Amino acid sequence: MRSVSVCITTYNRKELLANAIKSIINQTYKDLEIIIVDDSSNDGTKELIQNEILKWDNRITYIRNKTNKGLASSRNIALSNSEGKYFTFMDDDDEWHEEFIEEFVEMAKKYDEQWCFCCGTETIDYLGRKIYSIPNFEDSLKKYIKAGYTPPVSAQFYHTKNLHEVGGYTPEIKTGIDHDLWLKLSYKGKNLKSLNKSLSKPNVDIKRNRITTNYKHRITNLEYTMNIWKPNIIKHYGKEFYTEFCNAYFLREKSKGLKNSLLTGNFKTFISIYRDISDFVSKKEVLKIFILYLMKKIHIKNKTVIHKQFKPSLIINSF
Repeated sequence: MRSVSVCITTYNRKELLANAIKSIINQTYKDLEIIIVDDSSNDGTKELIQNEILKWDNRITYIRNKTNKGLASSRNIALSNSEGKYFTFMDDDDEWHEEFIEEFVEMAKKYDEQWCFCCGTETIDYLGRKIYSIPNFEDSLKKYIKAGYTPPVSAQFYHTKNLHEVGGYTPEIKTGIDHDLWLKLSYKGKNLKSLNKSLSKPNVDIKRNRITTNYKHRITNLEYTMNIWKPNIIKHYGKEFYTEFCNAYFLREKSKGLKNSLLTGNFKTFISIYRDISDFVSKKEVLKIFILYLMKKIHIKNKTVIHKQFKPSLIINSF
């Protein structure tokens, strides 16, 4: 039995998966198992894993879904096949600093099973700026959900028992998967402690074909998710919070869609979204996005390093 179970789900990301796996193998903490769940990829991922990746490390277990089940179900499959006392996830296009797991294990030893854990992130933005986002939390998870904090999946660390206690992820949910888990953990009165270091390196490339950047698909799925969440959010947080939560969540997603559509040159989508949220987005903010777009077009890069202490302000916010 290993101390830490690491889940990595993948679907048609053969060109990025290898780097993610190497990031796990190269961890300074060695007492771990690596569970790869392939959600029925058809791009050669199966062959890459079977012919190469499985030879890299005997701690790797490969599970392939016969049909595409979705992200939530795939993570649940990893959870049900895990043996570790602790559990953590990585997306197939993300990476970690080599001391990620070791730092979390040392911290988790000091806290009981009422606690969940997270760390900061290191990202490269559209202009090449390196941004370190550093949280500083130690309180109830419910408090931070109200404040608007949810880290990327690759910045989370759990007592495995907690994930089993809430039944893992809700398979029907396609958008808001990480929020779903955190909401369910908050209903159980769990707490959150942050590791105040930027040890996770999530991929924030908006040009990639992924659900988080497919605007129309995401908004449709989010409407479905909100209906699933509604009864329990109202029960545990109140009707007023649910309304504010919905409004803030949709505004955040539409604002992200506005920025991403302009930065990728999709002006038709940009105009459509802007008409929808023009009352909530200042012309100054739109101008900033347009300047970023122009800087990208003429290949201006900015190597500035930014250290950003996370301060919750809105109901829905993120790194």
